[in-house]
Amino acid sequence: MNSHVDGGTEPLEVAQYIERLIHKKSWKAHYYFGKFGQRIGVPLKWFLPQNFYENLMRKYNKMD
Repeated sequence: MNSHVDGGTEPLEVAQYIERLIHKKSWKAHYYFGKFGQRIGVPLKWFLPQNFYENLMRKYNKMD
């Protein structure tokens, strides 16, 4: 799992994203940042059954 974390988003990209958000006139309640698999995880958790979601995340993170 550490190799997956090490291959994450660069801090500079995160800082640039936050800077763009700071300059927005209106904000949403939540913002998701990262690669597609990371961004999609939170909304999926809202409507998928817990066991299915956990199995999906285990496979995505190669923990099986």
